[in-house]
Amino acid sequence: MQDARSTRTGLPVAAWDFSQESVVVIEEQRRDFVCIACGGPAFWVKPGASGKGPYFAARPHEADCDFAVRTEGPWGPEGDHEVARWESDQARLVLVLPEEGGDDLPAVSASGQSDIRGGRQFVASGGEPLTTRVQRGPQRLLRQLLASPRFRSSDLSIVLPDGHQQAANRFFVPFDRADHSHHADMLHGYWGIPHRLSRWQRGGSMYLQAAEGRDNNILRFVILQVQDEEICGRFRLNSIDELSGKYLLFIGVARPTTSGRFTLALPHPRFMAVADPGIYPLVA
Repeated sequence: MQDARSTRTGLPVAAWDFSQESVVVIEEQRRDFVCIACGGPAFWVKPGASGKGPYFAARPHEADCDFAVRTEGPWGPEGDHEVARWESDQARLVLVLPEEGGDDLPAVSASGQSDIRGGRQFVASGGEPLTTRVQRGPQRLLRQLLASPRFRSSDLSIVLPDGHQQAANRFFVPFDRADHSHHADMLHGYWGIPHRLSRWQRGGSMYLQAAEGRDNNILRFVILQVQDEEICGRFRLNSIDELSGKYLLFIGVARPTTSGRFTLALPHPRFMAVADPGIYPLVA
């Protein structure tokens, strides 16, 4: 990890910045850190002889910490390289909406056999190649959107829960490009940082406006108050208000309400994902 949180100040610290402290400070404080994602104990590691720069290590991360699992995909971390492999293998990404626990499963072929290397192609009895299928949940898909410009523009097929397929560059819609004339009444994955959060006094629902403005066409998301506790627990938030400033992915069907507002009511917390820009900055 390049960043960790100081237990002394509560602030994030970059590994390189800490390496510039005096020898005395480094020796005294090198173990006074925690993972900024899961809060697991962390410590600073000095540069190695191989030329690798300073970094923070955590022992252990929490079981479902992003940093603990982010390199467990079949071809390494999210990014353009992974997407290039998928495109080369003519892979299909299967959207998985998890019930509990981790949101990703190994790559599998259409025959159901595991394909953990990503380079194999299975052949049916008739000699026809079977496409590699890679299962991904909302959390990993959001990280893929942030890490890979190639993924955002890719025509890789996303296999939806009902079996229908849609190209990634059509299924995923940035918040500021959502439009009722193009996206209403269809399942999409909307992602971005919300412009504004507000609590509806009657009923306590949280409204997140996707972009700036007052036009009814601007997409807004509704989170029911009864969903607050599960969302906070799932994404380690102290309160639902901490969604402000975070990258969010909402998967669902947006429709105009009776008042004409283009709205997506979150079906369930498992239909969303959250990523902190401090951990997962957008790669342009």
